Amino acid sequence: MDPTGLAELTRDHSLYPLYFYIPLWSPALTSLWFLGTCPPALMLSISPSQVAKTKQQIEEQRVQVQVVERSQQVAVQEQEIARREKELEARVRKPAEAERYKLERLAEAEKSQLIMQAEAEAESVRMRGEAEAFAIGARARAEAEQMAKKAEAFQLYQEAAQLDMLLEKLPQVAEEISGPLTSAKKITLVSSGSGAMGAAKVTGEVLDILSHLPETVERLTGVSISQVNHKPLRTA
Repeated sequence: MDPTGLAELTRDHSLYPLYFYIPLWSPALTSLWFLGTCPPALMLSISPSQVAKTKQQIEEQRVQVQVVERSQQVAVQEQEIARREKELEARVRKPAEAERYKLERLAEAEKSQLIMQAEAEAESVRMRGEAEAFAIGARARAEAEQMAKKAEAFQLYQEAAQLDMLLEKLPQVAEEISGPLTSAKKITLVSSGSGAMGAAKVTGEVLDILSHLPETVERLTGVSISQVNHKPLRTA
């Protein structure tokens, strides 16, 4: 083939089954058009091996173009995935993490508050128990001291102390005796013969009962109120 690439020009297009038409005005001989048949024109005859080689080159270029296109599609898909990841991060994950952090802080605060409240209640119970124990102890000590003083008084003033206790309880005895009368709504007195009637009769009956108290006390305790009252006090 000569340097111009136009060797073996012929008008006879029956020599080979395939021909490539090359415009004479083309500055480069890189563009080829496949033609099954062509009208009479300036033709460049190419051998079958060259045709096969050219087809292979075209197929390789087509495959390379597909690879490039596929690579570009993959890159676009990766960019879209990255964009969606960022959108998901900004729209879902970060708010969710913020909400979780908020809930964790609230739970910690509530836990601390409950612990402090429980500790305060425990301290209050402890202090109240100590105060009650101190009060019980003080009351017990006071009662013991009072009983000791009473025992000492009994030792010093045996009969007088007994009389004092009896006299202290007499008002309660009188109250118990007259109690049923105070709660009675109606009193019916039946009497025969002469004597006081009405309220005077009731008062006399109560006084009569009270006058027998010393004898009753003496029978129950063995202590004579009248004798103790007339005896001088003895000391130990």
